[in-house]
Amino acid sequence: DEARQVLKEKFADQEKIRQQKVDAARAQLLDLLVNRDNLSAEELEASLNKIKAQNLDDKEIRELIGKVEQKIASMKSSGSANIPLKDQLENAFQNIASSAKSGNSQQAESIIRKTLSLFSGDDAPVLIIISREGSIVDYDKPTTIRRYMDFLKDQKANRNDVDSYQLDANGKIKELDLIKK
Repeated sequence: DEARQVLKEKFADQEKIRQQKVDAARAQLLDLLVNRDNLSAEELEASLNKIKAQNLDDKEIRELIGKVEQKIASMKSSGSANIPLKDQLENAFQNIASSAKSGNSQQAESIIRKTLSLFSGDDAPVLIIISREGSIVDYDKPTTIRRYMDFLKDQKANRNDVDSYQLDANGKIKELDLIKK
């Protein structure tokens, strides 16, 4: 009986350790999926391989690994593998304004369509910070990403920088904060 009890405790301890590893891997995979640190595709892949090397036998972990692999493949195929998301957005906004300024509205519209694919939808909220003092932040009137990019095209100028953004579980931008230059 004592031997069985000792074995039960050992198995329980091993299962507890395994569950802690699974929980840590889940948290890491979710961070990779939303790519908070603006990692390149290669950096994401290196982090993913470290998690895979743990050989955790868990259904949810396998599903998350698959989603991160899809995100990496998407980043590589879109040619944005090494460009952080913040830079992609700022480049797109500047290119929309520049294209419109040079009279090439078709190119501006093409950039808008391509940039919208980074967002969860055309109606993703965009908040523009007009002033910030300590923890007090003052915003301009909220808008959507589609309206904001149309505004850039109409104004032919980009007067804001990307301050922050929030990603959904699919790695798409669900909210964007801009700040006056």
